Amino acid sequence: MMEQKIQVAPRTLARMFVAIPLSNEARQRLKVMVKQYDSSLERVVPEERWHITLAWLGKVPRGKAEEWQRITEPIQQIYVPVVRFSQVAQGRNKQQLWAYIQPTTALNNLRSLILKRFSVTNEEELNNFAPHVNLGRLKSEAQRFGPKTQAIGFSYVFDQVILYESDVSEKEPTYIPKSRIVLPAA
Repeated sequence: MMEQKIQVAPRTLARMFVAIPLSNEARQRLKVMVKQYDSSLERVVPEERWHITLAWLGKVPRGKAEEWQRITEPIQQIYVPVVRFSQVAQGRNKQQLWAYIQPTTALNNLRSLILKRFSVTNEEELNNFAPHVNLGRLKSEAQRFGPKTQAIGFSYVFDQVILYESDVSEKEPTYIPKSRIVLPAA
C-alpha cells in the first residue's frame, strides 16, 4: 500500500499581537484566583501562555510580520510603566474568564505608540482596548449567567513588551515570541 503525503499549504498570513509579560508574583496570584473558579471553568489556559494583551496587530502578510520582528528600538517612558490588576470576571469574549488590567493613561499612551510604530489603523482595535489576561474557557452555564466578579488589587512594574505570533494551526494556540522592545525610563 502506497503511503500518501498530505501537503499543507504554507500560511500566508501571520496573527500578530504585542503583550506584556507577567511578573512571577502576578503568576502566583492569578494561579490562586483561577482555583477559585474551578467549578465555572471548562478548561484553564496553561500558565505558560498567560500574558497581558496590549495590542492586537491583526492578521498580516508573512513578509510584513518578518519586517516587524526587526522593529526593536526602545520606547522611552516618561513614567515608570506599571500594570494594575483590577478584577477577575467574564471577558468581552463571553466564553472566557479574564483578569482585567486597569487601562491607565500611561498604558494607553504606550499602546498608542506601539500601534503607531506598527502602523495599525484598525478602528475596532483602536477603540476596543481592554488589557487582560485570558485565564480560561467558561462552562456554558457560567457563560449564560457570568461567573462572580472578584476585585483584585495588585500591580507591578514592567520594562518590556513582546511581539508575538499566534499560531492557531493546532488544537490549542501557541504564542511564539518574535522580538522584544525594552521600555527604558526617561
